[in-house]
Amino acid sequence: MTLGFIEKFFSQQPNAKANEEKAEASNYFKSELPHLGVNRNGGQFRSGDMLLLYYENPRTIGSVVAGIEPPYKYPQVIVASDDQRPLVIIRTEQNASGKLFLCSLDANGHHANLGEVTPMSRDDFVRRAGELLSPMKYGEGGRVELKTLAD
Repeated sequence: MTLGFIEKFFSQQPNAKANEEKAEASNYFKSELPHLGVNRNGGQFRSGDMLLLYYENPRTIGSVVAGIEPPYKYPQVIVASDDQRPLVIIRTEQNASGKLFLCSLDANGHHANLGEVTPMSRDDFVRRAGELLSPMKYGEGGRVELKTLAD
């Protein structure tokens, strides 16, 4: 998984001059975000200064705007954001044969397939996403502490 984009923001000081030059997310990434007008999140969680929004089977911005169905279904989706912008999408992608794969899409538009998975409960999926995000922010020994904000 390409972590450079995310690590760049986590490593900056809040008032650092580098923050003045905001990185623009790729159009592909933005089109894959859940459309806020047609989806309702199924939970909000916080891990440190990261907000994790959970969705089930969301319609993406791109699919709603284009009026099409995407080639894959996304049964479970987490959008991880800092206080200013979405940084990464962690989701299960269901292919035409029904197999589920855990995948990530970062704000640079880099997609990574992290392997086949079985269906998970919401809490297990959120925990798994937190485990994937923790090394990006805290290094390999990072600890995930998720706090439920709303169901």
